[in-house]
Amino acid sequence: MVGSSREPPYGSADVLSSVEDQIRQLGVFRRLRAPWEGRYLAAAAEKRSKLIRIYAILAAIVYVICIGIDLANLSNPVAAVCVRLLGAVFCATLAVSMRWTLIQNHGGLVVIAVAAAVMLTGGYLGRFGSVEINLLYNIGSLMGVLLAVIGIPLSLRTTTATTMFCLIAYAAFTLENCGTEFVARLSAIGYFSSMVVAGLVLKLTIETNERHRFLLQVRDDVQRRQLIEAGNALSIANAQLARVALTDGLTGIANRRRFDDGLSEAWCDALENGGGLGLVLIDVDHFKRYNDHYGHPAGDACLRAVAEALSAEVRTAQDLVARYGGEEFVVLLRGGDVGTIARRLVACIERFGLPHAHRADDMRIVTISAGCALARPRDGMSAADLLAAADAALYAAKQAGRNRAVVQGGVGSGGRARGRANGVATSASSCAASGVGS
Repeated sequence: MVGSSREPPYGSADVLSSVEDQIRQLGVFRRLRAPWEGRYLAAAAEKRSKLIRIYAILAAIVYVICIGIDLANLSNPVAAVCVRLLGAVFCATLAVSMRWTLIQNHGGLVVIAVAAAVMLTGGYLGRFGSVEINLLYNIGSLMGVLLAVIGIPLSLRTTTATTMFCLIAYAAFTLENCGTEFVARLSAIGYFSSMVVAGLVLKLTIETNERHRFLLQVRDDVQRRQLIEAGNALSIANAQLARVALTDGLTGIANRRRFDDGLSEAWCDALENGGGLGLVLIDVDHFKRYNDHYGHPAGDACLRAVAEALSAEVRTAQDLVARYGGEEFVVLLRGGDVGTIARRLVACIERFGLPHAHRADDMRIVTISAGCALARPRDGMSAADLLAAADAALYAAKQAGRNRAVVQGGVGSGGRARGRANGVATSASSCAASGVGS
């Protein structure tokens, strides 16, 4: 039933409307549609089994105590033997029923067994006392069973069968009692029949309320799950948006914004914890001529190829390769020999051998020039000083003939590129203000 295809499963998008529809249609004489009725019964099974076990244990204790008291006051030896046999049959039936209930989950058998034993024993013992004692046995047995049946969440079929059996047993023992007027006995049977009907209606009302509570719980769970899923989807969308905002749309590597953030973060971290930072500023040689001759689509493909080669060559996860703007790239290094790494980058682009037939020099392939700088952040310096030094080194590499790497010394002495580094002018005071590295 739980796997039925007529209703959506818990995790589907239509389950909420299905639950709302059943909440509106639920009535006293209406059961839930499949598979929700099966799910309700499965959810209530643990509570039902626990109540049945408690009911059976209490009934057994009370039954044994009452039997013992009755046997002590019973003078008829035949009746005493019969009562003992009824007690033995009751205990055996109860044990078998509870054992089968644990295996097959048929809790109604325990209730029926207890009800039958109580009614039969009460009716039989009532025959050996006065009229008042007889009525007390019959009424007490009937009321005890009815209260238990109404309080335990059994199926309507089991509840109806048990109450009808108890009512019939009560009627039989009451009609057999010749010590009262026949009309009085019929009146008593009618009175308790009406109580049985009222008990069944109360049982149906309780069951309806339990189903309604179950549907409300399911609705709350579904709404909570939808809120969680919506929150997860929003988080994923925000993460994707953040990646897009920090990624260069043409080359797929980090963009200028991501580089500025990374440089500021790395500078503050090095200022706090010590260590050096390396920067390699890269320019594609004679790129304007490449664009003019091969066209802008080819120029875009060239930039993507250079970005891919640089990213493949910088293998450390903590280092960052970014597009700085136009045909310029930048590599942020946290330690290492910046000059060696820069020369390796220049060599890898030269080995790539991308044709460039319209250069102003004798080279006929795409090459890069690299300016390198290394700094150990300290008070009085800023990340703009490191960028300015790398830019000055790049200028020197171009002046020296391109396709080479130049390492700039004296970081903090200024340079022609200081005006380009406004976005990363990170100093000790700005690190303290932002809390980075703390």
